[in-house]
Amino acid sequence: PKPAFQFGQSKRGGESYGQAWFARPTPGSIGEISYHVSEELAAELQADFEPLEPAEGAPGPMGPGGPPPGPQIEIAIADANGEVVRTLKGPATAGLQKVTWDLRLERPAPPEPSPSERVEAARNAERATVVIDSLVGAGWAEPMVRRLAGLFTGDTNPSAMFAAMLGGGPPGEPETFRERPGESMGGGAAAFGGFGEIREVADLITGQGMAALMRMFSSAGSGLPPLAEPGTYTLTLTAGDVSLSQSLTVERVGSFDGQNSPFESGEMP
Repeated sequence: PKPAFQFGQSKRGGESYGQAWFARPTPGSIGEISYHVSEELAAELQADFEPLEPAEGAPGPMGPGGPPPGPQIEIAIADANGEVVRTLKGPATAGLQKVTWDLRLERPAPPEPSPSERVEAARNAERATVVIDSLVGAGWAEPMVRRLAGLFTGDTNPSAMFAAMLGGGPPGEPETFRERPGESMGGGAAAFGGFGEIREVADLITGQGMAALMRMFSSAGSGLPPLAEPGTYTLTLTAGDVSLSQSLTVERVGSFDGQNSPFESGEMP
């Protein structure tokens, strides 16, 4: 794989003054891992694959439900000490495939909720049932409403929405041309509606409106896993009985205080 770079400058919005948020992903701030699956290996993995049917209403990364995945390969990322710091999954269908690594380590286990947080979660879950029925009855798209309500009941991962709004979440290709970008969110943000819908659902469920929304955004942002340190990492791809290894170099350009980006001085790595 080609070297991956961590840039010392935070993501910026698209400077759009439309009524909706617009942002672009920072180019090159991911590790790209490409691999080829032969037709024979793909057929073998498909024959051995036993799909697990998800429980009805089980929460997924983008909300309840979702189709079961097909056969996948596994990529273990180990540091210089041989410790596996991240494990990725990728498609095992025949042909050239690509998996991206966001250069972050595994997400740490969430802390146990406090007694007050458990009480608040139970209250939100009770109110969410009424809010979902009311909004769907008023003509809102049910999948979107359930995703938004899940942000306040624990059924939807807020980090998934946070990533989608920054142009990095599925589904959708963030680089697709948009004639009026200020009126639509990039990446998978459309799956969560606009800020107006998010704010209204927050107010109806929690009764706290923007305050609850800001806490949720803060939780999603601060809950990001730690960044991998610069260095050389060993990637081990496993597909059935096949195992292959390659190295990936992670380099850091500038510091993360946002004051010395090479783009501002004209210098490039």
